[in-house]
Amino acid sequence: MPCRFLAIILLLGATIYTFLEAESSLRGELDSSVQNNILIDPKQDQTKLESTKQDLTSTVSKPLYSTGFGRALYFLYGGQFDFYLDNLEGSDELWGTRTLYAVRVSPEIGLGIGKHSVMFGGFLLQNMGASTFPTKANISTYYAYNSECFSAYLGIFPRTKWQGMYPLSFFRKDFLFFTPNSNGMALQYHSKPSLIHTSGEFIFDWFGGNLAKRYDEFFALFEGKVMLWDTLYVRTNGLVYHFKNADVLGQDGVYDPNNPNSPDTQLMDRILYNFTLGASFVRFLPYLDRADIGFSALGQLERKRRMSGLGAFYSGIGYQLDVALAYKGFGIEESYYFGKPQMRYFSEYGEGFYDGLPLYQATAFNRINAYYEYKNDFLKLNVSFMFYTFSSNLALQQMLTLTFDTHKLFAPKLLRRF
Repeated sequence: MPCRFLAIILLLGATIYTFLEAESSLRGELDSSVQNNILIDPKQDQTKLESTKQDLTSTVSKPLYSTGFGRALYFLYGGQFDFYLDNLEGSDELWGTRTLYAVRVSPEIGLGIGKHSVMFGGFLLQNMGASTFPTKANISTYYAYNSECFSAYLGIFPRTKWQGMYPLSFFRKDFLFFTPNSNGMALQYHSKPSLIHTSGEFIFDWFGGNLAKRYDEFFALFEGKVMLWDTLYVRTNGLVYHFKNADVLGQDGVYDPNNPNSPDTQLMDRILYNFTLGASFVRFLPYLDRADIGFSALGQLERKRRMSGLGAFYSGIGYQLDVALAYKGFGIEESYYFGKPQMRYFSEYGEGFYDGLPLYQATAFNRINAYYEYKNDFLKLNVSFMFYTFSSNLALQQMLTLTFDTHKLFAPKLLRRF
């Protein structure tokens, strides 16, 4: 308990410092920022001072941690505020209705040199109306390397660092909001702009476990994408779960025939995949923000490993058609899935175990998302109304999200040149 309160105090201190610095930076001019924040000998000549101002100006115009800082040591700071409201109705046949209402604050500070940085921070998450504070909290601490075409993260880092686009069968939005950190590593690549553009990502995430009980819970996630003429693209996604936790898996109520007091199910393997062929027509329709169409083959393989014997893989494969249009922030998306049901054991373990959209349990469903989104360098506001039809059911979901991110607003502070 004392360690938890210490972490909360550190996070609150970092948050206060971040926003005090943000306020100071907004009021200050570039000249005063150079003189107050950079350690310059008063006897330095005007040429070196102007050079330093140009370095700082170029850094301000780029996102923090994106392209490196040269041969100098910088103090880095930033923060993010997130608001999340999510209401679901009419989905009881496949997914229990609920209302989620929470805020999250995620400050961080660190040091950067060249393309390397080391960051420390965390998040405080509070459910609206909850009597305990915080509802959830944890630290983030990680090493980052960022170059023009390659990035790497090692440690406990925010999932906002992910660059891939993963289908809703993998992750739904509330999962990413309430579990915002990855524990492990991420490797990312994207080629320079050209006729053929390629990108890829690999993530290893040790998200849970108990070493004393020899429980381990982790997944490996990857994406590869090839885009031609900024129009046609092929994308593949994969997600492999290794989940060994008899306390959770024993909820299926099956016990070991040789030991009636021990759960029979000890481990579950899950493999999710997605292959998409699509096209973006914004190049030919420049007045639109988005004009996409895609066709995907996606599915899940699931297998229980029991003390009484190894189970067989269940294969749930299906197909999906996606269409999306957006104009001046207003947009509409429609997806139609058909095929075999996925998430075979959802009735036993629920949405706490499955991170994707539970509607994939159906043999067919349609999803329409009508939304408005406003965004700039530091603010993103999204209002969405989603309509799901499956069997003879109509489910409604309303969502309001807001993100205020200071990372692109304020320049790092130069501590020392080498």
